[in-house]
Amino acid sequence: MKNTFLMNKIHEDGGAALCVVTAEEWLDAVKENRSLPPEQRRYFISDCIEEGDTIDRMIIEVPYSEYRRWNSRHTVSERSRRAKKSSSICLWMRQCRDRQRLHCPTVLRTAAAWKPPFWTRS
Repeated sequence: MKNTFLMNKIHEDGGAALCVVTAEEWLDAVKENRSLPPEQRRYFISDCIEEGDTIDRMIIEVPYSEYRRWNSRHTVSERSRRAKKSSSICLWMRQCRDRQRLHCPTVLRTAAAWKPPFWTRS
């Protein structure tokens, strides 16, 4: 997986544009964010692009409003993914438990050693 970091760079004329930066530059911005108040922080979203057999993860600086929208959708999809994973694990555990009951040594031993009650024997 390849990571690409896009951050706003301010030009001499005062305009800003997304530019590719190194991982170190991005980490410095994240570290700097920790000490800033929320209204001055930089916000990033993550998006994955599949290119043939490789995946390119894009970390993109966005305005706060877009970050909030992305975070809301991302949180919902993660909860759904975890719920599906959890339900499939529960189903798998239930199936294993049922199989173990059928093949449990105690059950097999008891079944093999079972004899009808003495009053029914002739």
